[in-house]
Amino acid sequence: MNIDSAKEKFDKICKELKQNNIPLETEQDVRFQIIDRILIEVLGWDREGIRTEPHVDSGYVDYLISAEGRNRFVVEAKRVSKLLIDTHQPRMASYKVSGSAIQSAMQGMEQAQRYCTDTAVLFSALTTGIEWIGFWAVRTDGIPPKEGKAIVFPSLEAIEQKFAIFYDLFSR
Repeated sequence: MNIDSAKEKFDKICKELKQNNIPLETEQDVRFQIIDRILIEVLGWDREGIRTEPHVDSGYVDYLISAEGRNRFVVEAKRVSKLLIDTHQPRMASYKVSGSAIQSAMQGMEQAQRYCTDTAVLFSALTTGIEWIGFWAVRTDGIPPKEGKAIVFPSLEAIEQKFAIFYDLFSR
């Protein structure tokens, strides 16, 4: 899959969500209606490489994604009603992980970080399906994860505006 066809698929999913007014009340709704589709149809992850709810020492990982025989990516999902981003900035931005802009996301990011440690994965996403936060949960550059930066997409519109960055961060 190339970035242009991925963008077309993303636009189609967004259009369907808006037109059909699909209810997204639970985390499972969000996973089924948005996250699963974005991971597979847009970001190009193979369905066979996606494990949902595998048990690890610190709990159950929402998505553990593997490719070429290695764990590559952890995705922690939250319901749409869960506030992740504490700023009203409508565009994609980068924020300090422990900074004030994403304090509401800290619990979910720490949860994802534990899963990354348990599964030997460096990069993670925390998402409501609408809001996406990408961050290095395990770092190899000597910087503590909380001192690093997270890339934040506060809405599907923000993803649409900076789709190439979204695709580069989260795609296979």
